[in-house]
Amino acid sequence: MSGSYPIQWCRAVARIPACGINETASARWNRFQKLGAAAAMAGAVSWMSTKLVRCDTDLKLTTYNVLSPRLASPQQYPSYAREDLAKDSRWPKILSRMQKAVDDDRIIALQEVDLEWAGNLHAFFAERGYAVVFAQYGKQMNGYMGVMMAWPTKVFQALDVELCKLTDTAPKRVWPRSEAGPLARFGYLTYQGLTDILGCRPPEFETEGGEWKLAQGRMNEAILVRLRPRATSCDFCVATHHMPCLFGTTEKVRAVNIHSQLLLNRLKRFAAADVKKGFQEAPVALMGDFNIKPGTSSYHLIESGGSIATVSKQGSKHEVHGLEQLPIAEFPDGLRSAYKDFHGQEPMFTNYAMSAMSKEAFVDTLDYIWFSPGRLKVVACQQLPKETENVNGPFPNAEEPSDHLPLHATLRMSD
Repeated sequence: MSGSYPIQWCRAVARIPACGINETASARWNRFQKLGAAAAMAGAVSWMSTKLVRCDTDLKLTTYNVLSPRLASPQQYPSYAREDLAKDSRWPKILSRMQKAVDDDRIIALQEVDLEWAGNLHAFFAERGYAVVFAQYGKQMNGYMGVMMAWPTKVFQALDVELCKLTDTAPKRVWPRSEAGPLARFGYLTYQGLTDILGCRPPEFETEGGEWKLAQGRMNEAILVRLRPRATSCDFCVATHHMPCLFGTTEKVRAVNIHSQLLLNRLKRFAAADVKKGFQEAPVALMGDFNIKPGTSSYHLIESGGSIATVSKQGSKHEVHGLEQLPIAEFPDGLRSAYKDFHGQEPMFTNYAMSAMSKEAFVDTLDYIWFSPGRLKVVACQQLPKETENVNGPFPNAEEPSDHLPLHATLRMSD
């Protein structure tokens, strides 16, 4: 029941008798006060019960790195069948996966979306009642790729959207001053040229504070959205990001940790209460290709919600060194990986690829759906293959159109 309440109903709730012929003025005033209190009580009870029911909502999430067409070249993957790399062959398979997600009213996060596919996906989602946000940051070599977020407008109301280049959110003082570049590390040869001559990758010499210069040069952006299931008063925030692909040296790991800390800080602030906008603090979900493996300092940094102290105690103090220079806004209860929370461990792999630079296939987990515990819990999470023998890898192949597998999870939001 909502809106106005019949006076007879209010009398019944408060057990107030009807007006008598000889009723005095003071008695009449007393009766009116009781009726008003009864109506207020009825409205409060109705609002409270409705709110409790409405906040018990399932949020179906999907994240997928679709592999930019420019990066799926025969030069990058010389051992692959040409037809498995062709965008005209891969595109229908990707659309098929998107259609299944749309049919399930999922919130969809995509990475490595190039300009051509971004336009196609805008049209695809628009015809199916989805709102789309696209943030590009790539270069010509990768099709000016970016990240994309899409959600069904019939299910969710968009309250706030932010597109964010993470390096712009850091204080300017943390970045190194521009100086004359050092002498060429490998003489007149490029890094790739020396690799071709040696048949292996040359050593990488780290410079003091080089991680800050490396992190500053990465233009990766994040999309942050505050949504509200329609006919409810319960907000939540969902974000997607494609972390820079930097593996190997301590310098590279630190650069990834800088981006991770900036991402967590921005997400925490975006989900915070905002009196001017009328927002309360909201639970969060964070999806994407993070280019980090389970058990690494970068993984633990996100899992701890941005706690440098926690990661340091786990033996990776040298890899989070310097992060204290950044603004810190921790998630006190950390973030949880939906797959690990539901299945007890991370999948064996979400990425299975064999590039021209590698002598053996890369098989590991890089993609995650993170969430803040408390008001969110995992109620479903599609299981991924447990063995490489169960798939015809590496990817892409005749079945899988990307080198990544899509990840699906359902979170239940409650008060």
